[in-house]
Amino acid sequence: MKVLCISTAFNNTFVMVRMDKPSQVETIVHFNAEGKSLWEHSYNDIIDMFGMMNDREVIVLNVPESRIEVLNLEKK
Repeated sequence: MKVLCISTAFNNTFVMVRMDKPSQVETIVHFNAEGKSLWEHSYNDIIDMFGMMNDREVIVLNVPESRIEVLNLEKK
């Protein structure tokens, strides 16, 4: 596994993109301040774009499914 990018989020949490299998599986993981995983969302492809427009939403460009996903960190 390899960390590709990381960003701070609300309430002292953070979000990262993790490469699980090169060119096959990447996962977005939301952690609390102690490093405990709160939730994970895996993609069976490369995440082409990851961003945070605010501290509660992760935006992911999901090319294989031809859509942009907005993941709400509070509702996961």
